[in-house]
Amino acid sequence: MTLPVGNRLKLLTNGAGLDRAIRWTHYVEEPRYLRFLRGGELVLTTGILMNSAGSMKGFIRELAGRNCAGLVLSTDTPLGELPWIDGAVAEANSLGLDIFLLPWEIGMVELCQVICEEIIEREMSKDSLDGLMNRLLESGLPLSEEERVKMAVALKPFGYVEGGEYLGVAVRSGSVRAGGGLLRTDAMRRLLLSSPMPHVAVTDKVVLMAPSGAVPIIKKAAREGLVAAGVGPAWTDLIGFKRSADIAVKLADRAEDGEVLSFASLDLDRLLYGMNPDPRELAEIAEAIFAPLDQDMRRVLRVYVKNCASLAESARELFMHVNTLRRKVAVIEKRCGRSVKDPDAFFRFALGFKLEDFLNLNLNLNLNLNLKEGAGRP
Repeated sequence: MTLPVGNRLKLLTNGAGLDRAIRWTHYVEEPRYLRFLRGGELVLTTGILMNSAGSMKGFIRELAGRNCAGLVLSTDTPLGELPWIDGAVAEANSLGLDIFLLPWEIGMVELCQVICEEIIEREMSKDSLDGLMNRLLESGLPLSEEERVKMAVALKPFGYVEGGEYLGVAVRSGSVRAGGGLLRTDAMRRLLLSSPMPHVAVTDKVVLMAPSGAVPIIKKAAREGLVAAGVGPAWTDLIGFKRSADIAVKLADRAEDGEVLSFASLDLDRLLYGMNPDPRELAEIAEAIFAPLDQDMRRVLRVYVKNCASLAESARELFMHVNTLRRKVAVIEKRCGRSVKDPDAFFRFALGFKLEDFLNLNLNLNLNLNLKEGAGRP
């Protein structure tokens, strides 16, 4: 709406869809051709083929279903004389899709040109942002005062405020684990394209430089978009971004779809995700804890510890009779020489499983990275 022509648009609906990002513009009169839309388009129409409230409502429902950015109406007919306008506005309000009225003296071509030029300029700026963000992520070295000032100035147009409290955030789409591509969900696309948060694509994720107050927005987008996200520790100096982002990437891989894992909410796991321990030492510790047990015993013990030593809950999860589980736990305790319910023993086992999970996560991360690097070679 701040564009030279965009500020002449009149909003006819309640503004619920103003946060939708515009990817491109498209002119449509015939509803049959809506099937060619791919999402994110600002659709322009005169409505000349709409002869009833029902037909226009169907047109709007189709636009909303295809995740369009909005609808621009260009007509020289007074709104009060359009038989379908009230029903169309009500339908659009119910679907969170906004309708705008373009003054008749402004041509659709002029509006399209301004919007498309803005999109192209934004994409060119994004290329510059990618370079800045990647440099921060790859460097890891303390920035000199001159470098820090230059970086802060360069990031300012993208929403960065020097001295503010920020978080490194990593987001992956729910399709990544199944071999899918980058974030395609509408909720997260709108967040990334319309927010002032600097962001960059890194392997199978998008890494954001998010203000500390943006966590609720990210959680909402995760729930709506079925993406997973990790949030690193807070920082106020640019050099802190890399550590925060690295931790966020690990947490995003651990998070389930629709979940956001935050470093601030971790307890002992901070020792694993916030530091850079030697994986070989961690593996030796885990192996020493579980050395007396075979794989089946480890599987049973993992479920038993996860369920806080509840026989009933663990037996249900293992599809096992309670008495059978009780006998297995007794064998485990005999081999280990102590009761699982002993506080020190329980903590030791729980720590062992956390170490295994952490090591498996990093193994999968390294494997994925190696596969991606190999795929890029001739």
